[in-house]
Amino acid sequence: MSIETIITILNIATIAAAITWIGFTLYSIYLVFMYRPGVMGGMILFLLGFMLLVISIFCWKEAKIESTVKTTLDQEYYGYSNYKTTLDQKYYGYSRSFVYNGDKYNIDYDHATETLTFFKGNNFSIDGTYSIE
Repeated sequence: MSIETIITILNIATIAAAITWIGFTLYSIYLVFMYRPGVMGGMILFLLGFMLLVISIFCWKEAKIESTVKTTLDQEYYGYSNYKTTLDQKYYGYSRSFVYNGDKYNIDYDHATETLTFFKGNNFSIDGTYSIE
């Protein structure tokens, strides 16, 4: 399955989660005002919908980053190999690396500026910086 297909699926899931959250919110307001004992059920539905929305937005963002990385690699580092994305427990994020012309590269994503930085070798030499659109 291509990354574009995954992003399309996540976009649809995010829209569905937003609609579900709005529905849960409206229904929870209805329960709160019409049936006083329904307050707890309304709040549970509201929180469930909100959690679904947040999770789907996070997944969509990660898929967008992954798509940008793959596109950049295909354009700037044609012929790369050994691309890996691993969960980095130390930095609470993803660690991305690949090999190009015998050199190892690491990719860092800065959430504040929404940029990808490609480091060559030992993370001291910056090879390129690309922004997420």
